[in-house]
Amino acid sequence: ADHRPKEDTMYAPALETYRRQRVETASPIQLVRMLYDTMLDCVRDAKAGLEGHDYQMAHNNLLHAQKVVEELDRAVDVDKGGDIGHNLKRLYDFLSQRLTYVNITKSIPALEETEAVMLEMYEMWSVVPGWEL
Repeated sequence: ADHRPKEDTMYAPALETYRRQRVETASPIQLVRMLYDTMLDCVRDAKAGLEGHDYQMAHNNLLHAQKVVEELDRAVDVDKGGDIGHNLKRLYDFLSQRLTYVNITKSIPALEETEAVMLEMYEMWSVVPGWEL
């Protein structure tokens, strides 16, 4: 399920066009930033779902976060990235496994630990030039 607030249908086409153009004109690092922002939003929404016992909301957001992690993983170029690329792929694999674990167990502490790793990775990326949107 989409975790954004419901929008007035009159403005939805214009908003969708804006979002699409924003993605189409973004630099590679800005795309990574957008993916991280989405991943963290999904994790926060999943946590709210777990806390409120809305397991369908939690499930949908965990799946969305997992798809974002998979996209980030696919974008890693280990030939250019060397050890950093291999380490990123291992971290993304770890995050994917943890998101699956949380979806099965509904463990809020496990989700919080996973979110902490994501936030550390976000901080690591934030020093790269062009990160700001």
